[in-house]
Amino acid sequence: PDYMKDLLPWLMDTLRSDSTNAEKNGAAQGLSEILSVLGGNHLDSLMPDILAGSASKQSSVREGYLTMYKYLPLCMESNFQVYLRDVLPAVISSLSDDSEGVRDSAFSAAKAIVDIYAKNSLSLLLPAI
Repeated sequence: PDYMKDLLPWLMDTLRSDSTNAEKNGAAQGLSEILSVLGGNHLDSLMPDILAGSASKQSSVREGYLTMYKYLPLCMESNFQVYLRDVLPAVISSLSDDSEGVRDSAFSAAKAIVDIYAKNSLSLLLPAI
C-alpha cells in the first residue's frame, strides 16, 4: 500500500532520532506490528538495518533499535526466532552500556526475549549467555 512507503521510513527515522523514550517505544511497537502484518520477508529485508542500528556509535540510535527487540518477539515470534543468534549478543553487551537509556532498552528486550523463548527455544538462548 502507498501509505506504507511513507510510514515505514518515518518509523525508522524515529528510532534513529533524539526523540523521547516514549516516541521510540511507539515507533518500535508500530514498526513491529506492521512487520507482523507484512510478513517475514519484510522483516528479513529490514533486519540488517535493525542489527546495524543496535550497534551504532550513537547511544540514541542504539536505544531506538534495541527497543525493536522488545516488540519483535511479541509480534513475530517464529519469524524472529531465527535472528536470536545475532540479536542476543547485542542485547547482552548493551546491558552494561554507558547510556542508561540503552541499558534500559536492552533490559526490556532481554526480558521479552526470555519470557517468550525460554520454554520452547532454550537451546537458542543458552549459547549467548
